[in-house]
Amino acid sequence: MGQTGSRPARSRARVLALGVVIALMASACGADDSDDTSVSESPTTTQVAPEPTEASPATTESLSLRDSLLEMLPEEVHPLTEDIPDNLLQLLVDVRGQGPAELVWVDAGGEVHEGWSEAFLDDWEAITGWTVIESAPGLDLSTAAVQAQVDSGATEWDVFAILDYGTAERLALEGYWEPIDYSLFDVAALPDVAFYSDEEGNLVRGGSGGAIPSQGYYVGASDFGIVLQYNTDVFAEGSQPDSTLDFFDVEQFPGKRCAFNFAQFGGNLEFAAMANGATWDEVYDVLATEEGLQAAFDRLDDIYDEIVWANSGADSIQFLLDGQCDLGITFNGRPALRIKQEPGLPVTITWGGSIVNGGPFAIPKGAPNYDAALSVYALSMLPSRQCAALNAIGYGVVMNADPFPGCLDDFGSEWGPQYGAAAGLADPFFFSDRPEVEEAWAEWQSGH
Repeated sequence: MGQTGSRPARSRARVLALGVVIALMASACGADDSDDTSVSESPTTTQVAPEPTEASPATTESLSLRDSLLEMLPEEVHPLTEDIPDNLLQLLVDVRGQGPAELVWVDAGGEVHEGWSEAFLDDWEAITGWTVIESAPGLDLSTAAVQAQVDSGATEWDVFAILDYGTAERLALEGYWEPIDYSLFDVAALPDVAFYSDEEGNLVRGGSGGAIPSQGYYVGASDFGIVLQYNTDVFAEGSQPDSTLDFFDVEQFPGKRCAFNFAQFGGNLEFAAMANGATWDEVYDVLATEEGLQAAFDRLDDIYDEIVWANSGADSIQFLLDGQCDLGITFNGRPALRIKQEPGLPVTITWGGSIVNGGPFAIPKGAPNYDAALSVYALSMLPSRQCAALNAIGYGVVMNADPFPGCLDDFGSEWGPQYGAAAGLADPFFFSDRPEVEEAWAEWQSGH
């Protein structure tokens, strides 16, 4: 069970920095209280105004709160702060004062980390002077690992970015996350395909209206698609698959196919249920029955010998490029960034029959660098940084705030989640509420 406890105290550096700002503002507003004024007794004496001179650089007396904060940062990073609200800028300045140090960021690795670095992690490093240390333990190990760290009272990770909404809620209710200050996040701009937590940790759908609580535990940070990819050299135009259901059609689309070796996030069971005839609206109800789940495993058994199992998103794209498979299931951002880096690669995706999933980031209970973790999380959720993520890798949340939608470039528009073309949105609770499904998956695999 997760630890309980109060929110980490603000750092002494924050108090000192705020004190400096207050002193500067007081200086700007202060006046000489002396009554010793000199007034000429001669009515013929004329006070001559000084000649105007060239404007001098701003002094501390004329600095605004924001200017005072910027004075504490290197000039070369000032352009990176233009859209950062003052309260977040204050936190970033405080974090800079605590460093330089290292922040451990946990994600799915590979193209995902590269895309997020381009979108916001590199900016955060430049502003704070800290270094982001990437950890990528794998989708199948990460949740158990963060729970073990918190349970032992020896948390090593600062930001946990491998989450689905159902697991985020469950671990929040069990005490595994630190609370976050919602005044640093534009929660009201979340679309209705994303979620955030209430003060207890329960899921709240974005765009649902109502008062935003002062704090919660997570905010939806990344939408992605579970899609079908294929080699365009193998499947020429006119004979290309156009749906995840084609994954099961080995006659029309022969060859090895790659799939994820896990139930949650992988789409295997959902796609198998649809291949058995279930509509998207029926999929999770079917899989919730013993008969429906077994039928999905049976459908996968039919093509088991043609499947190459991938243990990560990085494997899913690399196996296809290496020729280990000709088509397969992947996350939309994996081939997206590879194609962006190497135009002309013989790979593309189809959104037909795909699943749009999503999840938040979270700060594990007892994270060693809470202020730093909160600052990078809040920076990542600025609409401009979410747009940058979509333009970099195709993962992100299309927020109801400027600079959306005009900020999306051709790449972001093409490779970002295609809600209208997908089969539907993943059920945020199905797998997190049914650990026996993942156990059934492991048992099924062990029998082969």
